[in-house]
Amino acid sequence: MGLLVFRPVAHAPGAGSTACTPEPVTIVADPRIAPTLTQLVEQLPDTLCADPGVSAAASADVVADVTRAKGRGLGGLVPDLWVPASWLWLDRAEADPEGATRLAEGATILASTPVVLAADQAVAEAAGWQDSPPTWGGLVTGSSEGTRVGLTDLTTDAAALAAASAAGATTTARLQDLAGTVVVARSPRLTGLDLLEADTADVVPSTEQEIAEADATGLATPVVAEYDESLGRLDFPLAEVAPLDGQLAPAVRRVRDALLALARGQAGQRLLAQGGFRDPDGVAAAAMATGNGLDPSAPAGESLHDSAGLVQVAASWPQASRRSRLLVAVDLSGSMGELLPSGTQTRADAAQAGLRALVDASPPDSEMGVWGFTTLVGNGDYEVLTPLGPLDRRIGTQTRRQELLGQIGSLDAIPGGSTSLYDTVAAAYDAASRQYAFGKYNALVVLTDGRNEDPGSLTLAQLLDRLQARFDGTRPVRIVTIAYGGDADTATLRAIADATGGTSFTALTGAQIGQTFAALAAQE
Repeated sequence: MGLLVFRPVAHAPGAGSTACTPEPVTIVADPRIAPTLTQLVEQLPDTLCADPGVSAAASADVVADVTRAKGRGLGGLVPDLWVPASWLWLDRAEADPEGATRLAEGATILASTPVVLAADQAVAEAAGWQDSPPTWGGLVTGSSEGTRVGLTDLTTDAAALAAASAAGATTTARLQDLAGTVVVARSPRLTGLDLLEADTADVVPSTEQEIAEADATGLATPVVAEYDESLGRLDFPLAEVAPLDGQLAPAVRRVRDALLALARGQAGQRLLAQGGFRDPDGVAAAAMATGNGLDPSAPAGESLHDSAGLVQVAASWPQASRRSRLLVAVDLSGSMGELLPSGTQTRADAAQAGLRALVDASPPDSEMGVWGFTTLVGNGDYEVLTPLGPLDRRIGTQTRRQELLGQIGSLDAIPGGSTSLYDTVAAAYDAASRQYAFGKYNALVVLTDGRNEDPGSLTLAQLLDRLQARFDGTRPVRIVTIAYGGDADTATLRAIADATGGTSFTALTGAQIGQTFAALAAQE
């Protein structure tokens, strides 16, 4: 998980204390607060008989480690104490049975910071925001015309999740609407300030603490804070994490209690204020910075919890924010009418269900088209059923989404039809490559339960040569193959996908087919 480890401080017994061997205590903290927490740890008394060390790790990464069952995969450090960037991360971890077992009750807030809007200073001054500050709701509904609003990854940034909640984006449909109006960060590690620095956005959700830190370190693009109480605040709770086996060591509780006492004292509050943080109740100390539009007297907003189902909102974000351009080629040969091993659903029925879910969940400005292929349709290889284009664009009296959903219901197996795989892939890849859409995931998706059965077609070698010659690394169109049932030529389908750096899936049951389409929706 890429831990940034700060120098641990060993605390030996003080004068007159009973000699002991200091017990190690691991503390993992969100990168926002880890440097300040390290300074706090250095101020702990020497009488704790403990050796605490602070490491920095993204809160989302620690959630994955805290909720990972023993023996399941390779994880990072499961700490004794954890300081995430918001209660939301504790809520997310506790929603998992493993996390609920490991996280002890009684987490207590160390510090807080309001979620604010970070704005390019030049843009803010030109818009007159110093006299009439913008609201987040107004920005995402377009009241500040021409302003580029950015949003980071909701699965890794609690400030972005707070902004989504404030915009009322608590369903997949509302998330899709929000994602369609903002500049979406395509990397989960990008911060809002990164988007401003890269000049891809003019205003982004951030925190008071991050802007204070940027003011201290300096940014190439000067930023100012714009306050909107509806965005709430991030709290930094200190939580105990039970080990994989056994109970917490006594030293862990001693370090926890000492840290909380220090953070509430005058010296601790001074260190937190120097790091840009407010106290647990959202009250700023007199030492807080006031440059770059920072206003320590501004209300901090409400603490964020999962009361609005924000954990589920975060889980829906990857698909809601993803923009794709998918041409889907569906095998209509006779064998698609055979039952899957479950005996309750044909291969064609399962393909229809998976495609329908994919179309329903795709944002309006994603693009999609469907071809059917077998030797008994169209030109003897394939038939264009719905041309590739934006889902919200009208085709006659209905949208392409409505057209696709209607076509999907008719993707039945054609008795006696053979699989014209190679010629269809070649033609469909040419079609998918003609008008590459920048900023979107471009792919040809091939669903089949068999192998090439067209004796007059291209050979496999000819097809692979053609695909490799057509592939353009600067305008990459991937091929994703999905093999249904045990008769599919999985080795050939894998070679076809590999020719474009794509992915090959195999699904033998209806449940696996559903999982495959969910995985397809997450491709980047």
